[in-house]
Amino acid sequence: MRDTNLPVPSVLVVGDLRQSASPVFAKKAWREIADAYGLMGQEFGPPPEPRDPPPPATEVRLPKDLGREACKSLYPIPFSDADNFGAIRGLFYQYFRRFDIWAVVSCGTAKNSRALLSALSFSDVPVLITVDSTLEDWGDSVPSVLRLIPNNEQQAQAIIGKAISLEEGRKVPARIQLFCYPSEDLYVSDLGSAIRDQADRDPREPNVTDLRGRGVSAGMVICVGYHKALQQLNSRRVNARCIIMSDGCYDDPRVRLETRRWHAKTTKFFWMRPLVDPWEYGADAYRAAVAKWTEVGRGNSYSFARGIRPHQRLTPFIELVKQKLEALPSRIYRFHGRDNRRGGYIPEELPRPRMATGGPRAHA
Repeated sequence: MRDTNLPVPSVLVVGDLRQSASPVFAKKAWREIADAYGLMGQEFGPPPEPRDPPPPATEVRLPKDLGREACKSLYPIPFSDADNFGAIRGLFYQYFRRFDIWAVVSCGTAKNSRALLSALSFSDVPVLITVDSTLEDWGDSVPSVLRLIPNNEQQAQAIIGKAISLEEGRKVPARIQLFCYPSEDLYVSDLGSAIRDQADRDPREPNVTDLRGRGVSAGMVICVGYHKALQQLNSRRVNARCIIMSDGCYDDPRVRLETRRWHAKTTKFFWMRPLVDPWEYGADAYRAAVAKWTEVGRGNSYSFARGIRPHQRLTPFIELVKQKLEALPSRIYRFHGRDNRRGGYIPEELPRPRMATGGPRAHA
């Protein structure tokens, strides 16, 4: 390894990376990104483990006999956002002093992504959001943001469409009960509002009301939230023919377990699945950043251009990343401003657990 005065070009991957974390979107995204970096040759050495502090800059150098212009990757650094947000801004300063960070891949919740954007307000490093689907207008105070995952307006359209289709054949407009828990959660309140707005605009006039009380009989229930929202419905002994769960429940083993524990064995369960899994958005974000950095960044044209202040150096870079994403063969990206308008959500039915076969079990 040879010494260099240039910091190693890097990408921060932010999310709940604890081993016990569930859902596992951030962990899967990190593994995808680490694998992509490995296929590029791990020029700067193996990436850190998610549970470890960032390695000292003195231990991460450009490869021997290889100048920065010849590098073909960006060094991925995991950053777990599960703990102390009070100190997060100071932690980011440490990372930015040690490494030349060209992008941040955000795999966190709506609440955590807001804390992230606030902590990064001192920089114009692109933040590529892969999980937070809330309809947020960040304004000009956050200039460098792209949301790769489709927003909650698109999810609300898919949810209402599925609910109405399941009610087809009935003589009255679809009666749908909406359950949002916890109501103060940013994602929950945002998607709940989007669902109500979509129902008001739909020409089929679905009747959407809030679910209240215990022991309620409801033909169709939309459950907005995470696994604890489904637990709340079960504890309230809500009798429903169908339950449609938002993508906050998607691929969560605790949700699968709760459906097996459900008090009414005839209830059908659906959850909303993004057409592209969130961890794939994370991998796409990393690869797009690497592709554009190898074209324009290796020679430090942004870092050291005359007349460009340090906090403005990446303002053009996010547009290049956007163009790369839109040019991918998968054709799942088309941005309108900061939001990806392609992709969407599909309802996926969860299979009911198989009933045990054989004769009745003898009681001791």
